[in-house]
Amino acid sequence: MARLGLVFASVAAGGLLVFDGGLYPFAVGLSLATLAQGAAEASAPRGQPLVVPSCVTGMLLLALAIIALASISAALHGRAADSLDHVARLLLIPWCAWLAHAVRLPRVAVWRGAMLGVLVAVGVAGWQIQAGELRAGGGGNPIVFANLVSGLLAIALFAGPQTGRLRTWPPLIAWLVGGLAIVWSGSRGALLVWAALGVLAWMRRGDSRRRIRWLALALPGAALMLTLVGWLGLHAPLRLEQIEPNLVRFAHGDPDSPIGARLELLALAWQGFLGHPWSGVGIENFGSLVRDLPGCRSAPPMGMCVLTHAHNDMAEWTVTMGLPGLVGIVALYGLPLACFIRIIRRAAGVPGASAQAAWAGVALVGVYIGSGLSQSIFAHAATASAYAVFVGLLLGIALHEERVPTPYAKQGAGGR
Repeated sequence: MARLGLVFASVAAGGLLVFDGGLYPFAVGLSLATLAQGAAEASAPRGQPLVVPSCVTGMLLLALAIIALASISAALHGRAADSLDHVARLLLIPWCAWLAHAVRLPRVAVWRGAMLGVLVAVGVAGWQIQAGELRAGGGGNPIVFANLVSGLLAIALFAGPQTGRLRTWPPLIAWLVGGLAIVWSGSRGALLVWAALGVLAWMRRGDSRRRIRWLALALPGAALMLTLVGWLGLHAPLRLEQIEPNLVRFAHGDPDSPIGARLELLALAWQGFLGHPWSGVGIENFGSLVRDLPGCRSAPPMGMCVLTHAHNDMAEWTVTMGLPGLVGIVALYGLPLACFIRIIRRAAGVPGASAQAAWAGVALVGVYIGSGLSQSIFAHAATASAYAVFVGLLLGIALHEERVPTPYAKQGAGGR
């Protein structure tokens, strides 16, 4: 029952992720799985100790430390308790990891959810563009939408079965249609992440013959996809031609453009950090620095004055929570990445063990690091939740797959 509940939760998390409130079915499945697993462990014979992997314990301690840091920051700067909402979601990492490891969640459940989510995302994006929307966002922020699709792509490309046609065609199709959804979102940063995922997937193809086959399919597929988009007229502006004018405007003292605003926010974050290197300006308080800009005190104010985040995770955490915040965000990326890399190395010496979930975890963390260069990922509930849920699930799966062959490997229908 616990495994069935978590399988449902995993598929629902990926398949409904791009919708507002899409994680509610996941929460129901996770709760039912937790209750069932808790009852199973409570009824187990005494004398059998509950073994919790060190990586899961480490993620729990890290999540508690970050929540404590955010609580101190909120108390020092008079912020309400709801400012802890996003960081509190980090508790989902050890929760999901423990449960996925305990019930031996099949990797294919998370993969199927991600594949479904990518297909749903491109369908929603296409419908929005056809309806006249300038940029697809799934009903929300287009950049957040693109970042969610990028995370799903990391799982779709690296967590799937590794035999026969399933090794090539589903990931390739997911990469192409996911790229289409990102193009329709108009996010330039996510498009770079999409290209990097394609390169990493090509490098993971194995021998030279498989790499050549991947290129032979991926490059014409991408060209055909973009040609069809242009021919059908269903395209969103990626604003690539605006990069140089934005930089010229910023050089002449006008930061009120997408790129200029990001550069101005980085400079503002640096100044705020120098003024408060240890305590920061307070969690969720970056908007006060923006409103103090000269261009935001004049009438009419600049368009960028509505921004409340630094549009860079490192800058956001450092300026709002000082040096401890910088340590926190580095650890939030670094600890799961170190766990995944250690699992990959250990699995290499165990016959029949799999490192596919660990590779997917590495790709997912890499996606968040790349996306976090141009967006405050953990300032948005959807992307913060997605990171916690999928890092946790992949970590739990990787921990049990590194030691024993998967059922799919035994049956010859899946793989290492």
